[in-house]
Amino acid sequence: MSIVLLIFLYVPFVGFRTVGTSSVDFPTFYAGAKVTFEQARSPYSKEAFANDIELLGEPAGEAVIGRFIPPYLYPPPSLLLFYPLTFFSFRTAKVLLFILNHACVLAFVYIFLAKLLKDDFLPPVRDIVAPVALTYVILAFPVIANFKYGQINLIVLLLLCAFWYALKNDKSPFLTALPLALAVLLKTYPILLLPLLLFRRQFRVTLWLFGILMFASVVAYAILPRGTWHDWIVNVLPTGGYGKDTFNLFSPAQARNHSINGFATRLLTPNRFSEPIWANPLLGRALGYGLAVVIGGVTLSTSFFSGRRNSARTPLSLELSLYLTMMVLLAPLSWESHLVFAFPAVLLALHMLAQEKDKLWWDGAGIIAAGLIAWPLPIDVPGLTRGLWTLLIPVKFYALLVIWLYLVRAVWRSRSSRTQATAMVPQTSEG
Repeated sequence: MSIVLLIFLYVPFVGFRTVGTSSVDFPTFYAGAKVTFEQARSPYSKEAFANDIELLGEPAGEAVIGRFIPPYLYPPPSLLLFYPLTFFSFRTAKVLLFILNHACVLAFVYIFLAKLLKDDFLPPVRDIVAPVALTYVILAFPVIANFKYGQINLIVLLLLCAFWYALKNDKSPFLTALPLALAVLLKTYPILLLPLLLFRRQFRVTLWLFGILMFASVVAYAILPRGTWHDWIVNVLPTGGYGKDTFNLFSPAQARNHSINGFATRLLTPNRFSEPIWANPLLGRALGYGLAVVIGGVTLSTSFFSGRRNSARTPLSLELSLYLTMMVLLAPLSWESHLVFAFPAVLLALHMLAQEKDKLWWDGAGIIAAGLIAWPLPIDVPGLTRGLWTLLIPVKFYALLVIWLYLVRAVWRSRSSRTQATAMVPQTSEG
């Protein structure tokens, strides 16, 4: 059944929904590698990508926004992973990323459903939800957005699944840390999974993670053009906080930023995308950081107490999905293509809802939230840019909050039920 559905859905997915899409973000990765390794210049200056035709090796056309290549924002060690792009023309590299993204979609569906969740749910639930999950992934707009914008988030998602699989199956500390380290180098945000390792007392994995990241940083310092680290620290890093315009880009209040930063900045900070309900940038930053502390604090405390000594361990799938949802919410920039990081949480929630009984409120809220995250909603129309209408813009942010709350509840319920089950086991006394 699933194979037939895959063929039926995937052919139009390849042929009509992803072929020929323009790449807005991919020129950034390509130009960053070209500037760094062929021109020996820092990609973190305002003029780094001034000559886009030279960098791309051909007229840019629709490949960039108004002939403007978005700035390269990732830390310098990430450039090492983009070095292979310099061996190909822009057009060839773009096709290779297209093929790789398709491979990542198929690999994610297989690994997540057949490997990561296989032991967590009985066959009846898996058989019911698996076709729904397959359809959800292939039709979801965040997946299409990765093809449309030429993004690498599907690659990072697969690396996170490889880390998940290795941790679940007690692979060697190095093999467990390596995919997570690569994900951090490519996207930085997955470093927020570090507390999960510490709370689960995976100290050797943590040491390997830091070792790999330190090695990459030393290599980057040694071989990257002089001034690269300085430019990133001075120009890019200070704009990474909440309520600040991103370096050489625009305000995080843009409607397609679904993070806490996007919500708080849009609500209280003047910007060129919408009118704030109350213009108070200081309060906007305070609100953003306050929400981040609450969501981060609740996530970490839930994870910590779920793994206390002498208490039953929460399933890894629950905890890791909770962390991934927190990661999307806390990131300064969570564009449409970043929402694929929430897919494990969404698909896990659908599995859990399918086996719950007498929870109609959560059923409805969870299904609606999953739909909102996947649909291409018109949240950037002019009619939503004034007054209380602006509260409808962050609808995907609200949906992420619903999934996050459901997982917090599920982690606590799992801990309680397992603790009760442990308490019911007869204790024997000696002597």
